[in-house]
Amino acid sequence: MAKNKQKKKQNKKQDPKQIKEKITEVLEAHEQDELDEEQQAVLQRVEEEKQETLDKIKLVLEAKEEELEKAADKIAPEFNYEEAAEEIEIEEAAEKVKALYGIELLWANYEAELAELPLMPERISPSKYPKPKREHKTRIGRYFSRDVHRMTMAAWIIVFALLVGHETVSYAIPETVRVSYQSLTHIEKTTVETRARTVGELREELVKKGYKINEDDAILPAEEAPIKNNMSVRVMEATEVQARIAGQKRTIFLIPGTVEENLAFNEIVYDDNDEISPALDKKVGENTSIVVDEVHYKKAEKQEKVQAVDKVILDPKIQSGVEQKTEGNDGEGIFNYTYKYVNGKKAKTYKKVKEWIVEPHDNILHLGTSVTGETGEYIVTRTFIANCTAYTSRPGAGGALGLGVHRGTCAVDPRFIPYRSELWVTGYGYAFANDCGGAVKNNVVDLYMNSRGECIRWGRRNMTAYILQPVQ
Repeated sequence: MAKNKQKKKQNKKQDPKQIKEKITEVLEAHEQDELDEEQQAVLQRVEEEKQETLDKIKLVLEAKEEELEKAADKIAPEFNYEEAAEEIEIEEAAEKVKALYGIELLWANYEAELAELPLMPERISPSKYPKPKREHKTRIGRYFSRDVHRMTMAAWIIVFALLVGHETVSYAIPETVRVSYQSLTHIEKTTVETRARTVGELREELVKKGYKINEDDAILPAEEAPIKNNMSVRVMEATEVQARIAGQKRTIFLIPGTVEENLAFNEIVYDDNDEISPALDKKVGENTSIVVDEVHYKKAEKQEKVQAVDKVILDPKIQSGVEQKTEGNDGEGIFNYTYKYVNGKKAKTYKKVKEWIVEPHDNILHLGTSVTGETGEYIVTRTFIANCTAYTSRPGAGGALGLGVHRGTCAVDPRFIPYRSELWVTGYGYAFANDCGGAVKNNVVDLYMNSRGECIRWGRRNMTAYILQPVQ
């Protein structure tokens, strides 16, 4: 053991230049295929040492930093790795080995028996024994690679240079832009070449060239948009007009487009409740007048009494001329009220029942129409006592309006009862006023009968008559 330790100490004192020369000698002999037995033994040991080094590198890469530190101290606690790194200069020889064997030898451990080469230090933790940094050949490279801050500065300089180059090339080659001028009545198109960078710069350039573009005119895309080759730009002439916004007159500018686009262009705010005319999707013209009514709603809840409603129903299931009444009752309920305000003024009220405290029932008057068959709901606009007579005529005869007369029609004095009025007469039934007569004056109603015998049996009677109007 003492002899081995002494041999290792002697190996450490050998000149690094001699080490380099011996490795170089072996490599050159290998290239010329003139290796003797001793040199072949050296190469064999190099191969074995190469594999051992690879295994050790693998273990080092898989190990933790603390384990590497402990292993290095255990293997060579008194070895000064920093001084060894400065003394041993075998970089050139290591590069030749890498070219020959295809592997990079990082501080390989050559034993003393290996062609009497000295013992080299094993590869340890990079924190203790870092890999030599690559030196740049130029002064500029060495300056910017000295620290992180200078490398960052170099990167920004490169980016700046690229941007300047791009801008220079862009300015040197003009872009082609298709420009269309649109008013409310016509469109003009042209093509220009420009070195402008944005649409705003293009606008200024066109004005300088004599194109008529006012401050109020709209331009699309937006002025901050970048200019691209073969892009299209729209210049829309703004026309001053009067509009009515929230009940007030206001001067706005119309541009070609829809009502919605013009409201946005004039920065007019509205919501879903507001009423807008014309509709938002309509195209504007030179005679368009935009109206925006501001609409909002208020709600309230009230408890109210409700009177029974009088309804009139024509019922063919009941004999003509006969009436039947169904008495209802008043009620009471809770109602939701919605008040509509237009431009600050109440315009309409909506009422809807929320809950009945006492549900009302309508008073219904059923009027029989079994002979003529009329149906539906009506309201009574007038009630009077009619002096009823009867008449008949040949089949197909017409009345004063040119309409046929038949059972269910009557003659009236149009000054007292308008033509086309719908009547219901007690004892007769439904009667449509489409005729008149010389003896029919004031409240006289001459009812049509199907035969002379019916007329005689009817004679002249004073009967209750209702003038009806259909419920819409």
